[in-house]
Amino acid sequence: MGIKSLRGQSTKQKENLLPLSFQDEKSQGSVFDWYRDLKEKSPNVIAIDTLEIRMDTSGAVPHRFVMLYMRDHSVHRLDQRPNHHLDGDEILRNLDEGTVEEIRRKTKREIELALKGKVDLNVVLSVCVVISRDDRTKNIRKKPPFLI
Repeated sequence: MGIKSLRGQSTKQKENLLPLSFQDEKSQGSVFDWYRDLKEKSPNVIAIDTLEIRMDTSGAVPHRFVMLYMRDHSVHRLDQRPNHHLDGDEILRNLDEGTVEEIRRKTKREIELALKGKVDLNVVLSVCVVISRDDRTKNIRKKPPFLI
């Protein structure tokens, strides 16, 4: 299921979209504001139970994304799109059970890491920051995959 199909969902689903963008300062911006809000609630909210890399092959080019299954049973999807101006780099927060099941049916799990609550969400968000600032990933995003 592509992110565009999720945009047509309910108001609650739309409220769960968060742009995956980062400011120049480390740990600043809406993504880290969301993280800090979660951290205040409970340690289980920011503890990752399982991390999956999934692949959507429904488009012309396969698309990989990250699914985070948290210790408190919430589920989040992180997307970094090749054409972020059209599709958007976003975090889909607190996915409902039906959406998670649809994603599982329509995509292939490539990697599953059982983290058992020992990895904090901040680690994944920090990796996203590094990837977003790396010159090599910027070049990959500008080229079609067959030219890389």
